[in-house]
Amino acid sequence: MKHTVLKLMAGWGLVFAAQAESTVRLNNQDAQKPVVLWYDGRLAYEGVYVQVCASIAAGPWWPVASVEGAREVFPLSEPGYFDAGVGVVPFVVPERMLVDFQVFAWQGTADGWDDSVVKGQSVKWNQWVGSWDPGSGLPASGPVLEIPGNIVLYALPEPNSIALGILGGLALMVRRWKVAKIPGK
Repeated sequence: MKHTVLKLMAGWGLVFAAQAESTVRLNNQDAQKPVVLWYDGRLAYEGVYVQVCASIAAGPWWPVASVEGAREVFPLSEPGYFDAGVGVVPFVVPERMLVDFQVFAWQGTADGWDDSVVKGQSVKWNQWVGSWDPGSGLPASGPVLEIPGNIVLYALPEPNSIALGILGGLALMVRRWKVAKIPGK
């Protein structure tokens, strides 16, 4: 009995180990949807990083890692465009599943989108993923990311700048109110 259970467990382990991966192409060149700067529409350039994230059925967002090097954050490969090869979509059963995607881009360091002042993101969209078996010996492949629009980088002011602007506006309103109350003016 023990040997039968062990053989079954080993057999199931081989089935799961040989299972294919869900994949997409990690680039915006095929879709021709570049990363652009908000103030003049020019293509973004040096110091811009990108991360593609996936979600299933409104669940948590997970970064899509490239097959080569398992990178989750990558720089632009040329002005406005990124190309990190093929990415493995985490926690997705292959065989053409519909998955939600969103692309995040920022200027600064590769450390992250949250700390950047200049950043942007695509709208969320869903599309089918491909299937690739790493044990097949064939090169990784996947469908094109169907990014629905350009990714626009905006310069978001720091909270201190916003606070100073509000304070200055309030001071101006108080001064005008006081001047309006002075008799003869």
